[in-house]
Amino acid sequence: MPDNVAAIKANIVHLHQRVLGEELAADDAEVGRAYDLFLETWKDGKANVASGAENEWLSWWCQARVDPNTNVDLPDAEKIETDKNYTIRAWMAVMTYMLSDYKFLYE
Repeated sequence: MPDNVAAIKANIVHLHQRVLGEELAADDAEVGRAYDLFLETWKDGKANVASGAENEWLSWWCQARVDPNTNVDLPDAEKIETDKNYTIRAWMAVMTYMLSDYKFLYE
């Protein structure tokens, strides 16, 4: 599990640089807040899928069905239509959080 935590935080650091132009360390408080959001969203969502309160299917607009470069349908084996572990939706929560940042919206 610690390897996963480090990889998730490293990706959050990368996203902060790419999306917000911020150079943050993995132990920065902002990275911690984004990680906590990821973790809580993932835990709650995974539990909801397991209990049947939510299904594993991604909404149509969030599915990967077409190659973005060629606009050709992906082979069935490469399509991403479900998220039974709630990982994709946890990352979506992090991206929504980051894109809602004042600096992103108004600078």
